[in-house]
Amino acid sequence: MNPEHSSSSSSSLKLQPPNGAEAKKRRDALPPDSCDYGSTSFWDRRYLKSETGFEWYHPYPALATLLAHYVKRDDMILIMGCGDSPLPVDMYNDGYKKIVCADVSRVVIDRQKEKHQDLPIQWYAVNMIDCLFEDQQFNVVLDKACLDAIFCHDLGEQAPAKALQEVDRILVPNGLYFLVSRGLPEERLELLEVDRPEEDGYLAWKADVHAIVKPSVDPAQMPDFKDPTNLYYVYACKKDPTMHKEKQRQLARKQAAATGALIKNRSRSRGRGRRGRGRRAG
Repeated sequence: MNPEHSSSSSSSLKLQPPNGAEAKKRRDALPPDSCDYGSTSFWDRRYLKSETGFEWYHPYPALATLLAHYVKRDDMILIMGCGDSPLPVDMYNDGYKKIVCADVSRVVIDRQKEKHQDLPIQWYAVNMIDCLFEDQQFNVVLDKACLDAIFCHDLGEQAPAKALQEVDRILVPNGLYFLVSRGLPEERLELLEVDRPEEDGYLAWKADVHAIVKPSVDPAQMPDFKDPTNLYYVYACKKDPTMHKEKQRQLARKQAAATGALIKNRSRSRGRGRRGRGRRAG
């Protein structure tokens, strides 16, 4: 399925968020020191303290219909910032068989690898700001709260910008970045939709935006849909092959210019060195 994409579109699909005790458990489990979310050591400490799996924002059943709208069962999928979420196993059990999981914490990766050694899911300790995956390796990169955590990195907004460039790099030319975030569209789209090829942060995709109601502590209470803070957002960023080609051309031109400048600077340095030796000899 290849749905049309527009940054102003919204989903008409019915998604069922968790309610009641499950929602309260998930909200209460959020650590207060969110300013440390960009630190590897924070996540190592967190996972060492607790072996109880934690699901960020929404569990798989709440996202399954929307995922199936964009993702094929035989796609090669990277789950970025997997943590100890049951999401990879839930997806595997639902027919997605090519799953790779990555997290900045080796503590949780080693634990998950041992826990699920009977499943053909791959697990890697990877920093998505500078990951080691090959170019165009994945059809889909699935991110549930990882980019939100990267915003807390010491590099500030440079960190999520670098992570998005890595996501773009490892996706195939018609790949998909499926981001689940608490970030409002007016905040996230500024970073996700950099569509001028001459800009350093250029991304070769177009984004759909979908809204999902946050888990409700009181199942009987109707959420206020006019309040954007009552919603999570899904940004389905579909790469465009034409935009991908243009980005590759821009990167090649920049690389050629950088190489030319380096050669020129080295030639100047050698020239100054020869003149200096000539003056000393005279």
